[in-house]
Amino acid sequence: MFCSKCGTQNDETAHQCIQCAAILNPDPAPQHAPEETPPPPGAVPNYLAQSILATLFCCLPFGIPAIVYSASVNGKMAEGDYAGAGEASRQARTWCWVSFGVGAGVWALLGIPMLAAIALPLYLSAVSDSQVKTARANMQTIANAEQAYRTRWQAYTSSFEALSADLGTANGPSGPGSRTYTITIGAGNCTDNCPGGVCNSLGAAPSTSFSVSDNIESDGVYCPGISPD
Repeated sequence: MFCSKCGTQNDETAHQCIQCAAILNPDPAPQHAPEETPPPPGAVPNYLAQSILATLFCCLPFGIPAIVYSASVNGKMAEGDYAGAGEASRQARTWCWVSFGVGAGVWALLGIPMLAAIALPLYLSAVSDSQVKTARANMQTIANAEQAYRTRWQAYTSSFEALSADLGTANGPSGPGSRTYTITIGAGNCTDNCPGGVCNSLGAAPSTSFSVSDNIESDGVYCPGISPD
């Protein structure tokens, strides 16, 4: 290596010229790492509101880490640690979803059976009430046909075939369910319209009258002029 100042030959590894002490290999200028550009406002969400909601309404154990990470986002942004703020934001979002998923699973496992336990009895009760009302309406229809038969023939009958002209069927109405109906000529115990499946006795029908019942005791007995329509 030759010195650019005096032309003296020097060793290749020499730092200074042996003749004039000139610097042969000056140190390169130090290079500075480029400054990190801050992200635009709002580009790094902290998910704090979502974390609080997930903690309160979904799953507390998994919601707490979400709040911790959420609370650190703004602090890291203020310190200029944008990479750390981004990582904290991602962790907060992840724990929010974990809390939501676990909470939803728990609600599905416990909430649905609880709702079913409440709704099923209400549904069965409504179905039962509807069937009783339908059965009582059928009894009244049979009684109306019986009254029409007596007007024509001055007598009652227990035969549905004899009432077919008014009922439109030789077997009488059927249902709901497996219900079948019976006409009893003469005295019989009469009931009200059995609200809630509980029948209250209204006394006996006159021996010159009739009553209509079915094979379900909780539907009661319909007596024209005594039982309510």
